[in-house]
Amino acid sequence: MINSDALGHLEKAIELDPHHLDARLALADLYRRENLFDEAKSILSKTIAGDVNVPTAHFALAEIYIDEGQEEQAIKHLLEASAGDIADSASRFRLAELLAAKGQIKAAADQLENVISLDHLNGEAHFHLATFLEHPDDFDRAKLLLEISIDLLPRDPRPCFHLAQLVDKGEKSDLEGNIFRESDYSSAKFHYKQTLRLSPTHGPANLRLGVMLEEEGDITSAIDCYNKAAKVKGIAGDAHLCLARLARAENDNVKAEEFLTLAAREPKVKGKSLLERAEVFIKEGKANVAKIDLIEALSTFQKDENSFRKDSDSAADNANFIRARNRLDKADNARLSQSPVLFHLAKIEAMNGCNEKAIQLLVEAVAKSPGFVPARYELALLLDNNDQAMEAISHYEAVVQSEWAHSRSHFRLGEIALAEKDLRKAEMHFLIVTDLEPSNAKANDYLAQIAAKKLKNQT
Repeated sequence: MINSDALGHLEKAIELDPHHLDARLALADLYRRENLFDEAKSILSKTIAGDVNVPTAHFALAEIYIDEGQEEQAIKHLLEASAGDIADSASRFRLAELLAAKGQIKAAADQLENVISLDHLNGEAHFHLATFLEHPDDFDRAKLLLEISIDLLPRDPRPCFHLAQLVDKGEKSDLEGNIFRESDYSSAKFHYKQTLRLSPTHGPANLRLGVMLEEEGDITSAIDCYNKAAKVKGIAGDAHLCLARLARAENDNVKAEEFLTLAAREPKVKGKSLLERAEVFIKEGKANVAKIDLIEALSTFQKDENSFRKDSDSAADNANFIRARNRLDKADNARLSQSPVLFHLAKIEAMNGCNEKAIQLLVEAVAKSPGFVPARYELALLLDNNDQAMEAISHYEAVVQSEWAHSRSHFRLGEIALAEKDLRKAEMHFLIVTDLEPSNAKANDYLAQIAAKKLKNQT
């Protein structure tokens, strides 16, 4: 129920002074809090009509349109507000939040610059501005802003965590604009630990610290970190995936399957978890069960790829080209992840005697990830065994281009060359095989045969 006394006082104030801005804004806010949006918009629209350069009215009207889900109208008034001169830092900070929520990151960052100029001790503004500076050119500035926000917000774990992420990633650019990575591992580890001192249950910090500890060989401490992260919504899937991989390394398929089932519930790692669970099933001889997981994993990766490409396009439309590139990288990774899924599906089809279907799946796998050697080699084998030697040769050659030490491809290329009486080429491939596997008896036999033939040709 609207406060009649407040309503009466505000209407009286506006009657006495039709240009009383504060009264109009207060009346609009009163209507808004009572969900009387039309009345609130009417007051604000009349205010703007009387003076189009009233940024606070544009700002208040934009918030109402956001409440109503009218994004285009909201953005229009937000841009009008951002072009005005809002003198208080609180309004500009809210404006930055709303712009950021609409993907207008550059405009939001500009507003936070103004907040900081108006309020040098605003730790939130320093922190959020740092998170908006995603370009490698801004590495040093983002680092400084986070260090300032740590001083201004000493009990807040967010600045510590973001600083840890920043120096962990270490993505910078040089004077020529070239992007490179220079991770400060020790500093990152220190700030992850600082984050956990402030917030012992911080999921992402526990997860990343766990990975670091695992890489250092401290598996017990890593598992402790993963178990803590597994209790945090949004990061639990990643933690369960890490625990599953440790279980797989110990050949504990029961635990691995249990953790992967939990991980597969989280959308962010669903595709990876289903793929790895399928690999466990394949190892246990459960091909039919694995196939169900693989089909779902493939669909998940395809949806992820489409979603990231859409996000990339949206970021590019808002001139946030670094975010667009990052989303595009994620889309490419989702596409590459489809290749091992298709590879396993092909292996199952081949096992069931469906070679044509297997070849079709492997061709698709190679198209998704040309450098994925297992799919390329399996395709070469199937083509070779189905009397498609010329096509097989091209794939064997592609395998050794991607992975020079792939001895089986060199061996088969040597056999093909020998059958075609190309002794020089055959000898080259078999020599590579014996360099990689000195005790390979068949390769050594072939080299002996080639040596004898060369000697016979000379005589």
